[in-house]
Amino acid sequence: MMTTPSPQRPAQKVGLVVNSIGVFDPAAKDLSEKTIRRHCELLVRSGRMAPQSMVSERIFSPPEALAVADRFAAAQVDLLKDLGSENDDEPAR
Repeated sequence: MMTTPSPQRPAQKVGLVVNSIGVFDPAAKDLSEKTIRRHCELLVRSGRMAPQSMVSERIFSPPEALAVADRFAAAQVDLLKDLGSENDDEPAR
């Protein structure tokens, strides 16, 4: 259950990292990412997520991840979520 933002508890500034390991269906990844971005826009419009929230471009490597982490740190996001696979080290089946 989400808490309704209030002056005492403002909406969280969220940083979402979109990463990819270069396998699986690219069209499905595009659709999934588009859906996530649309949902974030709805959360911002409803006031449940701060307008300063950030969604990264799709990243593929540790150096790109470090650059995104630096941007999110500079923006002082309240919450960081990695939207990549939970099992990126395992080969595709």
